[in-house]
Amino acid sequence: RHVQDIRDNHRDALGLLPNDEARHDRLCELNVIEQVAHVCQTTVVQDAWQRGQSVVVHGWVYGLHDGLLQDLAITAASAGEVAAAAGSALGALKSRYERLRRAAIEQARGQAPLQAQPAGGAA
Repeated sequence: RHVQDIRDNHRDALGLLPNDEARHDRLCELNVIEQVAHVCQTTVVQDAWQRGQSVVVHGWVYGLHDGLLQDLAITAASAGEVAAAAGSALGALKSRYERLRRAAIEQARGQAPLQAQPAGGAA
């Protein structure tokens, strides 16, 4: 798939992000998730799984800004795992970016980001 297709499929979610850097980062992550699913659909991987070979496909992103690999929590070791792994990874990505979006809104308003209250009462 082309990155433009992925961008178009996730246009609404990308539009909610606070800046171009965040949109670029998320688009890269969405692309990795899509590509993991596509690699798992190739005849090479499908045939290996059918033969009982151990093939595990992971989705990671390399951060140019910090030089770190980020595990996108998408791992498939069989054809039956691909859809659930992709769905889980997309859900985790959505949650993470929703937290970042909220923090950016709070920062723009001049507020400190919300923090969890200790159990049993106000801090």
